[in-house]
Amino acid sequence: MKTQRREQNSALKKIVCFLILSLSFEFCFLKRAHSAFEDVGTGARAVALGGAYTALGNDTWSLMYNPAGLARLEHLEIISEYSQLFSRLTDGSDLSQYFMGAGIPMKSFGTIALGCKEFGLKDLYSEKTYSLGYGKKIGSHLSVGGALKYLRHSFNVSTTAVDDNGAVQAGVPSLFSQKGNARGNMSSDIGFLYRLSDRQLVGFSVRDLNQPNMALDNNDSDRVTRTWHVGWARDNVQWLSLTADLSARQSSSQSLDTTAMGGLEKEWGTAVTGDFALRGAMALGSREFRQCSMGFGYRWKSFNLDYAFVFNVSGLSIGSTAGTHRFSLAYRFGVKNIKLLQLEVVKKPVYEEGQEDLSYSVLKGPEDPSIGLNIEPAQRIEN
Repeated sequence: MKTQRREQNSALKKIVCFLILSLSFEFCFLKRAHSAFEDVGTGARAVALGGAYTALGNDTWSLMYNPAGLARLEHLEIISEYSQLFSRLTDGSDLSQYFMGAGIPMKSFGTIALGCKEFGLKDLYSEKTYSLGYGKKIGSHLSVGGALKYLRHSFNVSTTAVDDNGAVQAGVPSLFSQKGNARGNMSSDIGFLYRLSDRQLVGFSVRDLNQPNMALDNNDSDRVTRTWHVGWARDNVQWLSLTADLSARQSSSQSLDTTAMGGLEKEWGTAVTGDFALRGAMALGSREFRQCSMGFGYRWKSFNLDYAFVFNVSGLSIGSTAGTHRFSLAYRFGVKNIKLLQLEVVKKPVYEEGQEDLSYSVLKGPEDPSIGLNIEPAQRIEN
């Protein structure tokens, strides 16, 4: 036991040293960068928690936050999302996002996940992200993961152009006629997840590690900014989860942008009604960034439905927009949710005179009328 603990402590120290060295290198030698693919979050549950999902993720959504979290997925899962971003903007802009994905556990071989996300400004611009991720447990405490992504953005080209004199004439703008209207490139993510105790976890991830250039002209630079995330989570203690994240990235003005996110989730439910969850979060960051999010979830057997509402306290706040709305659906195959078991006390028949009248407890679930017996006698029932 002592040897195992020493090995775990040694592994944790190596991870911490790696993180410190990596962050030091990044902050000392950052190059000029400009974000082409702005991360607006994925999945209603994670967004309702402020995006603080680096350590809490245990599902296919981890593909977009920390691929090491995929190692916690135990059942085949398919997921989907629809989001209306900054709805009812005064200029009539229609910003939306779609996502579909699947997580496939392979027992001791780890978990692979596939994802396809599309973000778009209707009739003008679109971004697509195709992801392939993998997560695996290394021992009883550590999980590692990585993801490869293909990024592609495209512009809907106008059939009119404005010349140097300001005159409007038919034709394609010179940039698009010479360089095309789309560009694709590869990107990558890495992640680590370490279990401190039965219910506490810490996570670390780097998104867009290689900072791919998405400029239409190879001589220009329009790079997806590398982002660092560190997170902590207390997972489902008396059906209450707490989570916190800290992220860092370089802005287009070469300054370092940091964001702190914190969220909580409260669940309750029964075998008959299913599980309900309420969520809320706050995010604070550089350049007066302030954002609040909230949402709810409902789980019945293998189905999950989640909703999130996000509004900015600064910038595009309520009034100039009706906020961001997200809906997510998920289905897990082969799930028998222990949290849906209902404890019922059943009275035993009365035996011969003088024999004690005891009761026993039966665990009832959504699929099996009786899953097992509690051998501990329940509280005595009076006739």
